[in-house]
Amino acid sequence: MAGQEANHCYCGDRSKIWTSWTDNNPGRRFYGCPNNKANGSCGYFNWLDPPICLRLKRIVPKLLRRIEGYRARERIYWVALVISWVITIGVVLIYLSKKKGLRNGGRVLFLS
Repeated sequence: MAGQEANHCYCGDRSKIWTSWTDNNPGRRFYGCPNNKANGSCGYFNWLDPPICLRLKRIVPKLLRRIEGYRARERIYWVALVISWVITIGVVLIYLSKKKGLRNGGRVLFLS
């Protein structure tokens, strides 16, 4: 980021900017080791942003939970939409196969 000094972690690597989404520090950015724990993170940590006010600590987590609730409902709606289309297409295919079967001497032909 422009105007910000480069931070280096204890590993000697250039630190990465992360964003905290905890209830105490929602949206607050910090410098951290670029290596994940599986690759041997050195545990370097330094806040980039100043502390947030108490009001935001109360409001932001509630808003995030509300957004996640909307996203969960949206996923359910998409699944229901896909299922309804599959059922609709299946009904149409059955109808067409029976209609075609009646024209062929009563034999039901299945689409393959």
